[in-house]
Amino acid sequence: AGMEKWKRDQLAPMLQQWLSVLEGALASRAGAAAAPAASRQIAAQRSPRELMAAIQNLQKAIEYAKSNVSPAAVCGWLMWELR
Repeated sequence: AGMEKWKRDQLAPMLQQWLSVLEGALASRAGAAAAPAASRQIAAQRSPRELMAAIQNLQKAIEYAKSNVSPAAVCGWLMWELR
């Protein structure tokens, strides 16, 4: 099933993991050598501005997932924002 069919308590941890990867990518863009390989790969493909926007959107999505917003609505909103 797609993530929009997950429960909120399943969705928030996955979004948090994605947030960590993107934060690592931003750190990698800033010169941090200890970033994971996935973060370095994303950093090579995205600008700092794009990474910051994605991080901010993921932070909002996590807040929404932890509140009373349906996972389908969170996923739909996040897909729209990250397009």
